[in-house]
Amino acid sequence: MLRELLIVSINPLLHQFINSIDLTGCQLNAMVVYLCGCTSIAHFAAISIERAITITNPVWSVANRGQTTLYLYVMIGFCWVYGLIWSILPLVGEYMRKVISSVRQ
Repeated sequence: MLRELLIVSINPLLHQFINSIDLTGCQLNAMVVYLCGCTSIAHFAAISIERAITITNPVWSVANRGQTTLYLYVMIGFCWVYGLIWSILPLVGEYMRKVISSVRQ
């Protein structure tokens, strides 16, 4: 009973919100989702690289703990920059396609 009441009361609000999103909002949503996806994949790759280094060189990992922390912060920053670059490229491509099509006309 409560479930049906929530569905009936929330559905018109969601329908109005979804219809109010224009092309810019859709592109922004796609960029954020793609950013999160690329960044999480890069984080998984960074974790596996860090584990591989730790397993193959355990003495170096223990001896250089301070540098390892700096290394991890650099890797996290690289992951976010990598994801940001890949998520902005489709928006730049769409913009360039509009500019080129307007110049050709």
